[in-house]
Amino acid sequence: MWKNVSRNTIKSDIMELYEMEKAKVVSLIESNNSKVAITTDMWTCGSQTKGYMAITTHFIDDSWTLRSQILRFIHVQARHTSQILCDVLLRCLMDLNLERKLSTLTVDNCTTNDRMIQLLLDKLDKNDLFMGGKLFHMRCTAHILNLIVKEGLSVISESVAKIRASVAFWTVTPQRREKFKEISRRLHQLEAQYRCLPSESECELARILSNNLKSFYNVTEWKDVNGVLTVATVLDPRYKMKLIEFYFPLLYGNESNIHIERVQMLFKELIKEYEFKAKLSVSGPSAGAFSSSIEESSVVMSHVEEQLSSRDILAIPVSTVASESAFSTCGRVVSPHRNGLHSQTVEALMCTQNWLNAYIRVKTLHLHMKKKLMHRLKRFIQKFESAVLKVWLEYEVFLSNEVGTGIEVNFWKIMLIFNFCLNFGT
Repeated sequence: MWKNVSRNTIKSDIMELYEMEKAKVVSLIESNNSKVAITTDMWTCGSQTKGYMAITTHFIDDSWTLRSQILRFIHVQARHTSQILCDVLLRCLMDLNLERKLSTLTVDNCTTNDRMIQLLLDKLDKNDLFMGGKLFHMRCTAHILNLIVKEGLSVISESVAKIRASVAFWTVTPQRREKFKEISRRLHQLEAQYRCLPSESECELARILSNNLKSFYNVTEWKDVNGVLTVATVLDPRYKMKLIEFYFPLLYGNESNIHIERVQMLFKELIKEYEFKAKLSVSGPSAGAFSSSIEESSVVMSHVEEQLSSRDILAIPVSTVASESAFSTCGRVVSPHRNGLHSQTVEALMCTQNWLNAYIRVKTLHLHMKKKLMHRLKRFIQKFESAVLKVWLEYEVFLSNEVGTGIEVNFWKIMLIFNFCLNFGT
């Protein structure tokens, strides 16, 4: 017979699963050798009127899989000042021994976060951060673009209001739609109630802004985040410095050389920093073979991939979307019908769900990569067998002729080997 489970039993099971999965996440982060990037944001739950801080970690593990997992979803007592946010965040990082493994912190662009970053830098050991903390503060590019779009729309707010009112006026009834098709620019004369006709200049301004908004997804606030983004581009073996040298003249015009040199200097400083840390931690030959010139990319990049851990840079997010997506999920967890959930229960539900979903995603990715590798291996074996068979048949034909001097025989052997390499390579 079915027996109802009490709420205490359900809560106990949830907390037990939470602690078990938390231990796995902590063990994974501790065993990972690369640095960890953090994104954080605040959210006020409407049904509970409580403030929650989402702290999300981003790192690339030893199998080169990008991990983005919620570390804490913690209730923060009001008021949410920069000092309180700093203390809560720092306490969470120190509880998990992450204060020495941090690479960057990505936050929204508000004065409270700016002040929080300064307070954090005062309490952290800057020797553990990139370039003494110069790259620690990452501004959310999605928030930057949102502010740019809002600022642009505010310039033509009256024009946009007229256009919207005009569209609403002529689409409210079928009769007006038909009249709109028949009438051209004398609308305000033929229809007495139509008083929201945009002028030619207002329509043209709206058209220009509309076309520009289509390109905003390509825009990046280089002034604040170009350091990390350009280094990540240089670390990409497909581009290195070529992409920077192509786009910077388009972005900066005549001042592009100044910004390119700035990127080169930043890259050199990071290399020297990793060289110094490697000398302290590893005995034996140093990484002094690094070239002093960034243009010698073939030498520099081979060392960078070994010593300047690309995982530290490529795992850094440029937006707080990961943390904000958690708030959308929490809005469904803490619904008006469940607004009495304790903050610890909310954190357990949010974190456990995220960790289990992340485990499934990684498992699925590994299975996909395994299938892809097996498919390539199968093609490799088929190609190898086909090449061997073709060369063997040609060699048998050569032997059946029973002609040729020793020099000719050796020549034909070399040609057959060369032919095998060509067949196998194609």
